[in-house]
Amino acid sequence: MFCQNCGKKNPNGAAFCNYCGANLTKKSSPTIARNIQLKENEIRLLQKKFNDEASHREAVILAIGGFLAIVIFGYASTISAGAGIGVIVGLGALYQAWKLDNSRLKAANETEIKLKAAEAELEKMKHAQ
Repeated sequence: MFCQNCGKKNPNGAAFCNYCGANLTKKSSPTIARNIQLKENEIRLLQKKFNDEASHREAVILAIGGFLAIVIFGYASTISAGAGIGVIVGLGALYQAWKLDNSRLKAANETEIKLKAAEAELEKMKHAQ
């Protein structure tokens, strides 16, 4: 059972909210509607955050730059002995792209878990009306 005042979960059959003390035996539609609206806003923000974290744009740009550095400086290595540094820089960029992509993937997974939980809470709130 969710409190109509603060939206927190309480044991079924509780008379008062364990968090804010509100009476749980009477229904308050304006408060329920407000809590549903707040939960919908939270879900929108989590969805935006998830989309941003799931984007591979920066990692792809780094990977392309690293690949180009390897190709260009690898080709130039026939001309200059110092071109090996370019290959090392390119490999470093590829490694950084891989690390960035992995950290963003982990963050996206954590946000997705929060998003699914918020969506489940919203459904419970809607059914409790």
